[in-house]
Amino acid sequence: MTSSTLIPELDAERIRRWCAGRVPPHARHQVFVEAQIEGHTVDVVERRALWDREDAPESEWAASPVARFQYVTGRKVWQLYSRDRNLKWHLYQPLPESSFVQHLIDEVDHGGNPIFWG
Repeated sequence: MTSSTLIPELDAERIRRWCAGRVPPHARHQVFVEAQIEGHTVDVVERRALWDREDAPESEWAASPVARFQYVTGRKVWQLYSRDRNLKWHLYQPLPESSFVQHLIDEVDHGGNPIFWG
């Protein structure tokens, strides 16, 4: 763990790499996925170019949270959260936690539940 985050750095890097690989290079001028890390939490956010301001900087693009990974330090497990239509986070019951963040990444990526990517 680094002093700037409260999560294992290898896990943080795994999440960052996964986010970076979600969108093919030819589409990154319109959409990208990023990991926003703060403390024990990693929010996966999809950012899209503004339809009415093509020249807007990426920092102003529309942001849609996709999933939240929460690291529980005392138990050394990762928890997965999804958002409801009221924009509130809830523990994702089909796979609420794992010792391996990759298991949760795989669930978001290939789990078949449209709650994450629509």
